Amino acid sequence: MTPPPAGFGFYGHPDWQLIGRDDALIAKYDLTKSGFGHTTEKVIRGYNDGLPVEAFIHRWKTERTERYTDSDGNSHTRTITEDHSEILTAITMPFSFPLLSVGGGWGGKKVRFESEEFNDRFTVRTDDPKFASDVIHPRTMEFLMALQPPAFRIEGTEMRFLVDKHDTQLIGLCADFAHEFFSRVPAFVWKDLQISRRRSAGCRQIKTPGDRYSRAIGQMQI
Repeated sequence: MTPPPAGFGFYGHPDWQLIGRDDALIAKYDLTKSGFGHTTEKVIRGYNDGLPVEAFIHRWKTERTERYTDSDGNSHTRTITEDHSEILTAITMPFSFPLLSVGGGWGGKKVRFESEEFNDRFTVRTDDPKFASDVIHPRTMEFLMALQPPAFRIEGTEMRFLVDKHDTQLIGLCADFAHEFFSRVPAFVWKDLQISRRRSAGCRQIKTPGDRYSRAIGQMQI
């Protein structure tokens, strides 16, 4: 990702900047193309301990025609314009991963695990059930259940989060979580994917599981 140009920065995130608008992101992330008036706003771009981060709001409009009857009993039609929006928070990794979604309904086949508690709390989907079970081993299940992160989807070099608001604290939570999640991927998985230690080290190792993420969650709940 190209380093952000000079612009408005954020306290505590010296590598983040507010870009404002960049409609090229709609095609980059293959977002909704139906309707009209597509635009982006509040684009935030930067790095979190080396991982590129992008987050923004995508807005667009649609129109529908409806029939109605006036007070005299005459029928008419009118065009209704509706506003829509979606929020995107994404991390770009220095390596490529098979499809894996946790907590959302993004593609792939649903996978069940030995832990019924985990199955009740998370929906995991993938094209490769063995890969999912290798990555989401018992300790990672405990980690996910303890932290309850936003739903996320990993495919290729992109990790996308399903969030319902656009703010820097939540963006930071997602970015910190990405580091912690990948730090728990077993060494043999990296080897099977032919990903070198140098590239996998792009996600920093966390000495205390969930420490930074948990502190941030606590601050948001105050």
